[in-house]
Amino acid sequence: MKMKNSKSSNKKALTKRESKSYISSIENIEDMLGGKMKPKKKKKKNAVYINNKFFYEMLKEYKYSKSRRILNILGKEFLKMAEHIVKKPNFINYTQDRKNEMISDATFFMVKYIDTYDIKRKNPFAFFSQIAFNAFKQNINKNKKHDTTFIPLHYIENASN
Repeated sequence: MKMKNSKSSNKKALTKRESKSYISSIENIEDMLGGKMKPKKKKKKNAVYINNKFFYEMLKEYKYSKSRRILNILGKEFLKMAEHIVKKPNFINYTQDRKNEMISDATFFMVKYIDTYDIKRKNPFAFFSQIAFNAFKQNINKNKKHDTTFIPLHYIENASN
């Protein structure tokens, strides 16, 4: 008694018609994707825009020396942080002028509260990014109040004409 190969008996062979349609469907998918299918590449990690260790060391050095040079370096880091936070989806729909105002307010508040940072904590990025975020929200609320106050005056001026 001959035993058939179990591998060949379990698999169903494709007919010529089926194999042609299978190949053409793969080609259609490749065309839709813009060419030959390539193996997926691993995503690179985003470049860190602020090095937390460097930031911490600069803050520590500033706390002890109060150097103007170090404050300038920290100011650049604060500016980078504010510019990056303003790109979040929360703030996308604001005009560029409004965004610039928010960034300047955030940098001002970060410099203002630099002395309140506790050196014992090792994560200054979290502390200052929260200050920036709160400054953005404060600016939005201030401008909302301003906008709601002056909109009715606009209607009054148009009604008198």
